[in-house]
Amino acid sequence: MKKETTIAGLVATALTCLMTLVPTTLSAQRITPHCKTCGKAISDCKYKGRHPSGATQHNSSAAPSATGRLHAPSAPSPHTTKARTIGDLLYFPYGCLTSDVNSKEKAQQALTSLYGRYEFINNIDIGLHHDDTSFFYTYKGTPIGTVYINWWENHTFYHFYLNSKAEADKFYATMVKDLKAAGIPLTFDKVYGGVSNRKHPVSIFKWVYVDKPKKITSDDLCCNINLPKNVGQYMVEVGVYKRNK
Repeated sequence: MKKETTIAGLVATALTCLMTLVPTTLSAQRITPHCKTCGKAISDCKYKGRHPSGATQHNSSAAPSATGRLHAPSAPSPHTTKARTIGDLLYFPYGCLTSDVNSKEKAQQALTSLYGRYEFINNIDIGLHHDDTSFFYTYKGTPIGTVYINWWENHTFYHFYLNSKAEADKFYATMVKDLKAAGIPLTFDKVYGGVSNRKHPVSIFKWVYVDKPKKITSDDLCCNINLPKNVGQYMVEVGVYKRNK
């Protein structure tokens, strides 16, 4: 009789322990709700799962927000105006011609009419080098040393030459800041270096980029892009690659 009582007691004790563990186990397996915006547990989310507008968690795969809005000027600055604007560089051929110049042949005619000449750059593209009498344009005080357009791809190349690395770095930073302010969502380009919107096309701009300063050597004197006077200078290239209409 004592033996049966002892066994019954052990069974009762085991059942009591099991019933105590079941709620704990179920609690441990319960799915913790997470915030759909930031991914954190609701208890850890600053906004408890209800993020206000503008408080969205940063997502590196999302398109970066630009610091300005795109605004296309109706016309370029007058061709007699030396200082060009960021709008001139982005929207108008060579930073100075009107939008109706939309082919290689029209560019040859327009450049000859306004500046008395045009040049073959990179052996095939139409463009000009800076001079002090006709094509004398600058951006923020720095001359547009070379500009040419690959009309097949609608790709404009601007080359700016600075006399020192410090000057080039400063100009590079200014150009990046101004393009962002104009609405181009530039980010670091891991493939090409510098910054671009290659992964985030916007409006008519498939790919706008700014290359980090490069020191020009005699090895870079080919295809009529850089001139002998540019050797020793630091070049910053700005590219504007637009959609073909």
